[in-house]
Amino acid sequence: MKVMRRKITKIAILISGAVVFGIVAAFAVAAIYSKVICKDTWYDGTNIDGVDVSGYSVSETAALLPNGSSYSLDIIGKDGGRARIQSSDIDYKITANRDSLENVFLEQHAQIVFPNAKHQLSVAYDTDYDAQKLWQEVKNCELVKGSGTYRIVSPASAQVVYSEDANTVVVQEEVYGNKIKAKELYAAVEEAVRGDVDELDISDESAYPNLYIQPKIKKGDSVIQEELEAYQNFITRYITWDLQMGDSVTMAPKDIYAICSYSDGEITYDDQGLRDWVEAFCLKYKTTDKDRVITNHLGEKVTVPAGDYGWWLDYDFTVQQARDALSQNISSANVEAYVAEPSEANKKGITISLDGEYETTAFRKDYENYEDWDPDNFVEVCLAEQMVYVHQNGEVVFSCETISGRPVPGRETRKGVYFIKEQQPATVLVGDNYRTPVTYWVRITWTGTGFHAAPWQAWGAWSPTYYQRRGSHGCLNLSTQNAEKIYELTKYKEAVFIY
Repeated sequence: MKVMRRKITKIAILISGAVVFGIVAAFAVAAIYSKVICKDTWYDGTNIDGVDVSGYSVSETAALLPNGSSYSLDIIGKDGGRARIQSSDIDYKITANRDSLENVFLEQHAQIVFPNAKHQLSVAYDTDYDAQKLWQEVKNCELVKGSGTYRIVSPASAQVVYSEDANTVVVQEEVYGNKIKAKELYAAVEEAVRGDVDELDISDESAYPNLYIQPKIKKGDSVIQEELEAYQNFITRYITWDLQMGDSVTMAPKDIYAICSYSDGEITYDDQGLRDWVEAFCLKYKTTDKDRVITNHLGEKVTVPAGDYGWWLDYDFTVQQARDALSQNISSANVEAYVAEPSEANKKGITISLDGEYETTAFRKDYENYEDWDPDNFVEVCLAEQMVYVHQNGEVVFSCETISGRPVPGRETRKGVYFIKEQQPATVLVGDNYRTPVTYWVRITWTGTGFHAAPWQAWGAWSPTYYQRRGSHGCLNLSTQNAEKIYELTKYKEAVFIY
C-alpha cells in the first residue's frame, strides 16, 4: 500500500509541474505578444467605432476612422418650419483626436492579453467646420427668414381692443408667433454640430426657452388688466344728440375708443380726433351747401345755387358738448352692469342725451332732394327779369320790379338760396364808400344783401337792364310802395331764392 501511494504522489507532482509549466509558458507567450510583437500596433481583434484597426499603428489609425463627410443636421422648428445643414455647406469634417487615440492605445497595452482576444474600443473625435459658413446657413434658413410656404409671424403683446360683440373693450390675447433669435439658434446649432447630432428639435420650448422671441405683455399681466379697466371706465358711454325731426346721432364707445390712448395709467383723447368726428357728423347733416330746384312763377323748374338756407349745426358748440360729455362722470356700477350685459336697459345708464344746436334751420328735412323749404310760401327773385315774386299758399300773391347790384366786382347781387334774417322799418346801410339811411329793410344775407326802399332810383325809367347802369351795391332796391308791401308780406326765416 505504501509503495502504491508513493507512485500516485509522484504522478501528481509530475502533472502539477506540467500544468504550472504550461501556464507559465502561456503567460510568457502573452507577454511576448503584448510587449514585443504588438508593441507599436493594436492587438488583433481590435475594433474602434466599428472599424477594424488590428495591426495598425496609432498614426495610421486616424485615416481609417470616420471623417464626417456625409454628416447632415435636420432642424425642426415651430409651425412645421424646417431647415437642413449639410457637411458640404459648412466644410464639415471630423477626425479622431490624437490624444484620445494614444490614451486608448496605452490603456489597451497596459495589460497583457492573449492573442485572438476581441477588443471593442471607442475614441473621441475633433469636429471642424467653417463657422462663418455655418452662420450664413443659420441666418438665411427658412426658420429665420421665412419662405413661400413658411411665414414668419412676429410676437405681439396682449392688448386692449374694441369688441363689436361686447360693445366695449376686451383684452386680445398675446401672439407668440415663430420669430426666432438668429444668434441663439446659431449657438444651439453649433452645439449640435460639435456633438455630431443629426436632429435638433427646437420646437420644444421647454428645452430651448430662449430661441423664440416672446411677447412682452401677457393677457394675465396686471398692467394689461389696469389698462382694460381704465379704458372701460372712460369709453363705456353713449353720447346722443337729438337733431330734431326724428334725426339723432350717437358717439358710441367704439367712436370714443378710436380717438383715445392710454399712458401712465390714464386715458386721454385726441382733441383733433374729436373735432374731426364732430365735423364729419355736422357735415353729414348740413344742407346749406346744397343747390335747390324750385318751380318758379312760370311753372318752370329752376336750379338755384346754394346759399345759407338749410340745416347747419353749430360746430364749435357741438365740439364743446362732446368734450363736456367725455369729462362727465359715469357711475362705475352702471359701467360694470353694461360690460356684464350690454342690454338696452343697461345702455340707458351710460347714455348722455344732448340737444343739437343749429346755426340755421329749415322748414323741414329732406336729405335726398333737399326740398326743405315751405313750397307754398317763399320769395323768388329773378335777376334776368329784375323781378320779385312773393309766393303764398301756393300762389304768386305779389310781384314787383327790383334793381339788383351793378354787375361789377364787389357790387353784384349774389345768387343763392337764403332766408329772411331780420326786418327793420328803418336802418342805415354802411359800406366802404357810402352810408345810406333806408326804410323797410328786410335782410337776406349776413353780408348785407336785402330788400329796401330806394326812392333815389328813377323808377319811371326802369327796365330789366337798368341795373347795369344804375345798379345797387348788392341789395335789391325797391320803390317805396313796393318795399312796404314786401316788408309786410315776408316773414322771418322764410326762404328767398335768387337766380
